[in-house]
Amino acid sequence: RAYGDYGEVVNRNQQLLRETRRLREAATTDALTNVMNRRALDAALASSWDSYDREGRAFGVIMCDVDHFKRVNDSLGHAAGDEVLAEVARVLHKGLRGGDLFGRWGGEEFIAIVDTGSETTLGDVAERLRSLISRERPCGIDVTVSFGAAVSKRFATLGDLLVSADRALY
Repeated sequence: RAYGDYGEVVNRNQQLLRETRRLREAATTDALTNVMNRRALDAALASSWDSYDREGRAFGVIMCDVDHFKRVNDSLGHAAGDEVLAEVARVLHKGLRGGDLFGRWGGEEFIAIVDTGSETTLGDVAERLRSLISRERPCGIDVTVSFGAAVSKRFATLGDLLVSADRALY
């Protein structure tokens, strides 16, 4: 009987681990776009800033905004708008490198946390993302995305970095 109880405990522990992974993913993934959500992005940005502050490991931020997104919703409906957002997220995420992080900041805005301290490299990444969107035409629609970028080494705080990337977006 003791062996049967042990096997049951192992099975229940495995179920708990699976459920914990599922809940963690649900808490950190945007349900519509299947990329990091705002909570996960906030944590990743804070972690990147801490690494920069402690070790001098610079990083870049690229803010991405789907241009004239309201027109998509108004002309094609919100369901089509959701499809466009999901497809834009997929294309942008695919265009990043392995160590880069990407998520939905809110609405039609996304953020990439890019593992580079080089403004030139950051600009090259943003241009690659812009080019991918124009080539792939998410959902068969001519979608454009605006980008604003900033590198951590130019700023005293994470807030200043984000404000600069946001201003560069416009």
